[in-house]
Amino acid sequence: MRFNAVIAGGGIGGLSAALHLALNGHAVTVIERVERLQPVGAGIVLSLNAIGNLRPLGILPALIDRSARIDEMVICTAQGRELSGSAPNAVLDGEPIQALGIHRAALHEVLLDRLQTLGVTLQLGAKFERFEESADGVSVTTVGPGAMPPLSCDLLVGADGLHSGVRHQIHGAETSRFGGSTCWRGVADAAKPVGSRLTEIWGKGCRFGIVPLADERVYWFAVQNCRAGYRPELPSEHLETLFADFPTPTVDLIRATPASAIVQHDLVDRVPLRHWGTRRVTLLGDAAHPMTPNMGQGAAQAIEDAGMLGVLTAPKNQLTAPDVVTAYEAHRIPRSTQFVTQSFRFGAMAQLENPVASGLRNVAMRATPNAVTQRALDRLLTEGVPAAFRRTGLASTAV
Repeated sequence: MRFNAVIAGGGIGGLSAALHLALNGHAVTVIERVERLQPVGAGIVLSLNAIGNLRPLGILPALIDRSARIDEMVICTAQGRELSGSAPNAVLDGEPIQALGIHRAALHEVLLDRLQTLGVTLQLGAKFERFEESADGVSVTTVGPGAMPPLSCDLLVGADGLHSGVRHQIHGAETSRFGGSTCWRGVADAAKPVGSRLTEIWGKGCRFGIVPLADERVYWFAVQNCRAGYRPELPSEHLETLFADFPTPTVDLIRATPASAIVQHDLVDRVPLRHWGTRRVTLLGDAAHPMTPNMGQGAAQAIEDAGMLGVLTAPKNQLTAPDVVTAYEAHRIPRSTQFVTQSFRFGAMAQLENPVASGLRNVAMRATPNAVTQRALDRLLTEGVPAAFRRTGLASTAV
């Protein structure tokens, strides 16, 4: 069954959904409020569940070309003592892999390039204003320089971010839940290669992450416990002082990043919803399940959303748009809720300030064999890849 779909939001999740729907033969229009797409953001880690849901889109060669392979993930203390680690748990393009490190702008460009080959309409400068739903379809109104005449569709997907207009129309005004910390992000040219290891360094009430990107660049992030809205006057100097005792290359990466290129956001999420949409309208990504980035799963869960829409809208299933919405939310709400909850709790654990509490945490983490952690991670990530997208079993997932 073929239908018309409108996707509000041209971010990573929205474009991934558009590609899945278009490859299934549906007519897709993406409306995006910005007038011009520009490279924005910092880095992103594409874990195996994200890669598995992107694979059917035919973009993996381009992604690999613009990414750095990550074959090890390690958490250590500020003194350099390893707390936990995980090794390659899959094979991609014939090589062992744990994840891919890629700049958000590069991933967005790969998705856009693929979009242009599939006849998807991308309308810039068209901000979602409201929708009107009837038994037979949905009418979508846009505003802005690129506003279009009312769009009639069978399915509307709100992929318009944390401050989603689609979500607001359905659920009304909501407040975000502050996670107790703020995060700075940047991308630097590495003075020395960091290899293929993703490293998180945990201090007391602060932590620092190092993620390899292509072309010997490095994505880094820094997290500190603070009050909501805290903004130091000189962020670079503040971070250099905060992480002065952390091992190399922590301070080097901060110094190698122009102050104007360091972005800061408080870590927030929202209490999960029991339902996302209406009969023909649903949500995706941060519009549906905004989560703190403590598990690195925000974008991956949006990509999982898109993959599930791809599975349900496959021609062989012959589902109507209302049937798709019902099945999609039944699949995705429980799993995304799990990540929202676990990410919030993981952040609280990672950001412990009390020396006794953080010491006990470290002892417990060191006492847990890496193989146990690896198996749990394998199960968690593999569950997010639909069976139709998998090539082999759990232990050596080829993605």
